[in-house]
Amino acid sequence: MWNFTYVIPSFMTLLVLLAYYCALPRIPIRMNRTFIKILVMETIVMFSDIVSSGMDSAYTEYPLVLVNIANIVYFVSFYSRGYLFYSFTATMVKVFDNNNAWIKQLTKIPLYISCLMAFTSGYTRWIFYIGEDGYHNGPFYNILYFCFYYYIFVSLTIFVLRFKRLRNNRERLSILSYNIILLAGIIVRMMFPRYLLMDTFCLLAIIIIYLSFENPDFYLDDRNGIFNGNALREYLDENKGLDNYTLMAFALRNYKEIREVYGINQMNHGCDMIARFLIGNFDKYLCFNYRSGRFFIIGDRKMDYDMIYEKLEDRFSRSWVDDSAELYLSAAYVVTEPEVSSIDSDTIINGVIETLDKASSVESSDIFYVTRNLLSERKKEIEVKRNLEYAIEHDQVEVFLQPIISSSTGKIVGAEALARLRNKNGKLIPPDEFIKVAESNGRINDLGKQVFAKTCKFIKEHDLAGNGISWVNVNLSPIQFMNPNLAECYSEVVKELNIDPAQIHIEITEAAMVDDVQLKEQIERMSEHGFKFVLDDYGSGYSNLAMLKKCPFICIKLDMSLVWDYCKAPDEILPTMIQAFKHMNFEVTSEGIEDENMAKLMEDIGCEYLQGFYYSEPVSMSVFASRYLENIV
Repeated sequence: MWNFTYVIPSFMTLLVLLAYYCALPRIPIRMNRTFIKILVMETIVMFSDIVSSGMDSAYTEYPLVLVNIANIVYFVSFYSRGYLFYSFTATMVKVFDNNNAWIKQLTKIPLYISCLMAFTSGYTRWIFYIGEDGYHNGPFYNILYFCFYYYIFVSLTIFVLRFKRLRNNRERLSILSYNIILLAGIIVRMMFPRYLLMDTFCLLAIIIIYLSFENPDFYLDDRNGIFNGNALREYLDENKGLDNYTLMAFALRNYKEIREVYGINQMNHGCDMIARFLIGNFDKYLCFNYRSGRFFIIGDRKMDYDMIYEKLEDRFSRSWVDDSAELYLSAAYVVTEPEVSSIDSDTIINGVIETLDKASSVESSDIFYVTRNLLSERKKEIEVKRNLEYAIEHDQVEVFLQPIISSSTGKIVGAEALARLRNKNGKLIPPDEFIKVAESNGRINDLGKQVFAKTCKFIKEHDLAGNGISWVNVNLSPIQFMNPNLAECYSEVVKELNIDPAQIHIEITEAAMVDDVQLKEQIERMSEHGFKFVLDDYGSGYSNLAMLKKCPFICIKLDMSLVWDYCKAPDEILPTMIQAFKHMNFEVTSEGIEDENMAKLMEDIGCEYLQGFYYSEPVSMSVFASRYLENIV
């Protein structure tokens, strides 16, 4: 009656896979729990399929109640299998998060209805019944197909709707593949119901899931069997916001130096010994190896990290010895506050590593703590970095202009170009935040070039001279100033737009004047291309009159702190300094002018130019043009 040719080999293969998977350590996350449920349920489906089909073929040899139970188990497990495959897809595209629990219950309704009809079929004969002449399909038998089709349809729908939540094309292709194979399996079952073929298709889908998402190589260190960094991220991501764990981490002090001393192979053996020690002594916790001599231990909120610390310190007080290595190591320790779990995994891991590096740099072996405030700042910095990368890559760095006023006429004579960056909500990010990030991650040159190019384009498109504006100042960071190709790079932009480089004044801060030889050489190279220079933020750092004499600045901008101090308590120091600048043929700009009194005081002591919120805050190029310019070229 039924053909068992395909189902029995598939069942044997499934048992091997189930045994192998259960023997491996697994992190307790929803994806793994759902997969083990799929394996168990598929085992029940195949077994009950074989048993019920066999009983149905020889129904007279078994009690009727036993035949009914075997069929009920098969149909209930069949429906449940469809739901679990859908559930795995929903887990991967993050439908079953804490805010969408109602979706999980809603999508279970067809499962509940189908199972109820199967349970009662012994009396209602809705799905099946055993008559005098054997097994028969009931009037609602096709709900079997409807239920499975329903879950495949929902799986493919959420896959399309949340396509971008998947991390890469491998995950996308895998989810699409196993759903298509399941669809093919149910179609084949409809076409050849007497051949138990669908179980083989389901086994193929399980193998795809295993190879794509559950492969132990993804989450285990192949040398020592400890969980790796991928597993750590998966665990932290799933438990985000639950406040249900405590994380402790430690790092080998001076890892790079001791690796050079002992050699890479011996250090690998050392890390393997540490991993095995963690697995053997802290088996009730999750232990992870996060590369470069860093290890993480995760337990519940009541985890006794003082006990763990004492055990580790005791072990590190002795050498680590095996057949191929003997190492003397020490460690630095970090523990996170439970409240940090509300922050994303990247921020937590980066914050812990940053704190471990700090702990490793001091002599004390005390435990350092990672607070929510520290990680919030770290998260903010990462978000700024993402916004910066996006703006640079998509040419979305904005340029604002702040007018510079002649103290003698009160009219605008110049402007300063200032970089501005917005977050994903369109809100401006403070310059001191993104400039610092740009300097630390090496994107300051790209940022500066984009600001320079947009400033040059603005000059090209507007009649600045006709509106009394002689120049626009463009800031140059100390890191940009070290670029040996800076002069050629900026000169190409000016030549391409066919504007006079004298209309651009390059502002450099005092920090760039630490190396006066390099400073002089760079200024000379750029001066040969027609650029002029302004010294920015004078009075906040390193510069002195002797260094100023060596560099052909045309103007010195007084730092606002110097201006504010003088305006609060006038003395003879600043006026005398300004007169010295004038004897050296420097013009002077006063920054930070906030009211009329400050403007009058700075004019009286000889400042030619004034800049500050009293005249205008920095404004977008379009606002600046409408406010100060009449003609567009």
